[in-house]
Amino acid sequence: MLDGNNLKEHVGVYIKSLIAGLVVCLLCMLLFSIIMRYTPISEKWIQYYSLGIVAFACFFSGVTAGYYKRRMGLLNGMIHSVILMLVLYILYFFAVENISIMSMIHYKHLISLVCGGVGGMFGVNAK
Repeated sequence: MLDGNNLKEHVGVYIKSLIAGLVVCLLCMLLFSIIMRYTPISEKWIQYYSLGIVAFACFFSGVTAGYYKRRMGLLNGMIHSVILMLVLYILYFFAVENISIMSMIHYKHLISLVCGGVGGMFGVNAK
């Protein structure tokens, strides 16, 4: 059962994991936009670049969750990845007017979910 301190600890882990994932995603997007600006990288592959960035952010969020929770890394990493993807979806929804929920539920986002689970396993086993 969750008591007051235990609940605060769980919420704290979710917040740390979410912030870590968002910061990594923001920094990677910023770095990628600078690279795109100054190199001749084709823009037709941008959806795959952004998927890779979100997958890396989910991996990092999963590592953070696994590191702090110290158990059930696969499940915790996947849960934290879903939360991160939902927050990113909400941010994207406010930035772009024309978006449907079906664009978020796409097989490619399973990659991010798996990356979060693998990150959770790495985080649990980190010293």
